[in-house]
Amino acid sequence: MAVVRRHWKLAAANALLLAVALALLVHHLARDAGRALADPPSGSSSVDALTYSRVSELRERLMLTNADLAAMGCTQQQAKSVLAALLQWYQQNQTTWVGGEGNERSARAQLHAALERAAVGPRDEALIAQISSLRQALTSAAAQRGESMNAAASAVQPLLTTSQVNSWTTARANKNVPLRYRFVPNLTDAETKTLTVAVAKRGESSQAVAQVEQSVLAGSRLTAMQSALTNARERAAGVMAADTEVLPIPTELRPSTGLGD
Repeated sequence: MAVVRRHWKLAAANALLLAVALALLVHHLARDAGRALADPPSGSSSVDALTYSRVSELRERLMLTNADLAAMGCTQQQAKSVLAALLQWYQQNQTTWVGGEGNERSARAQLHAALERAAVGPRDEALIAQISSLRQALTSAAAQRGESMNAAASAVQPLLTTSQVNSWTTARANKNVPLRYRFVPNLTDAETKTLTVAVAKRGESSQAVAQVEQSVLAGSRLTAMQSALTNARERAAGVMAADTEVLPIPTELRPSTGLGD
């Protein structure tokens, strides 16, 4: 019996050591996996959180998001060049861009506050005159911001082909149009509404939507839409890789992986 108990104790000790070793292994693997998910690829650039956020906003305003670049048919190298040029423009013109942003935000807030006071009443002629001046101030601030965006666009445009520039011009004109139809030229508000309602009711992949698109976008405009959708599928991976290399998400903006970070 003593021999049996001794062997049982040895077996239990070995099992405990094995369990501890496995626990340590799992911990290290999880920690390494978390680092792999969190750290940008080797050789990528690094930007601070504020720069990343402001360049992201600039990309959205200029229709240069990953989805836009892919729909334009940008290769990975093109996307990398475009993003690098945009980042460089921002870094060189940060004071102007941030100042314009502050001016527009301030003008908008002042106008909003004045409109709220006017809505409460009573009628105030001086306040009405002030509102007119505030509207002009907001228009001026927005125009200055627009000039800055055009300057940023000028830094990017030489990196695109003629057909891509044409597509980009269309997208910028359709900034409030859903991505599916953003690259369709000369869309009217009525056409956009018809297409958007059809998609909302039937879904993008439905035959009913296809029929509506063929009716509303006959000819070259339908071809432009289909070309953008094909580009988006084929170029998405390369554009995302370029984005990760040029503008990796700063550590403080990355979601927690829950793996030892």
